[in-house]
Amino acid sequence: MDTPTTTPAPPILPIQYLIAMGIVMQRQQQHDNYANKTPLPPKSTYDYVVVGAGSAGAIVACRLAQQGKDVLLLEAGGSQSAYNNDHPVPQRVGRGSPVFMGILKGKVLGGTSTVNWMMYNRGNQKDYDNFVTQYGATGWGYYDVMPLFKLTENNTDPTVSITVGQILLSRYPVAVDALNPLLIVD
Repeated sequence: MDTPTTTPAPPILPIQYLIAMGIVMQRQQQHDNYANKTPLPPKSTYDYVVVGAGSAGAIVACRLAQQGKDVLLLEAGGSQSAYNNDHPVPQRVGRGSPVFMGILKGKVLGGTSTVNWMMYNRGNQKDYDNFVTQYGATGWGYYDVMPLFKLTENNTDPTVSITVGQILLSRYPVAVDALNPLLIVD
């Protein structure tokens, strides 16, 4: 009696890995092509110099440029490395603790918001209100800055009416198209 032979199925995991690596390499190449462009020649004067291209600095520079101002936006980092862009900075875990924990530094356009795992929050209402009551920062209370939050937010949740800003927000979980990370998949 003949024993039936079976052909082993192709290994799925290595194929998926190769596809994922292809996408990563394609994105890296697109980034490198953009990041390595010859910058515009510097001007001798600017209306404003914004130091730090993180969440706040990038928005401040954008708002000023939208008003027709000449803005120089500076960031400490250079082009990301294709092979090693994970440079943890040692931080003490607790007061005087000898234990160190690696905290990623965000020396890139976007600042540390590029390594915050896509988390977003407006901050604690009490903190904003304390700016006013404890430090006299009139106009920085929670309800004073709320219109500014709404101006920047574009919530993809249909139950939320904030859809005018440039920062796409949604409630967890969210799916992102692997080939086009800017496309939110419903």
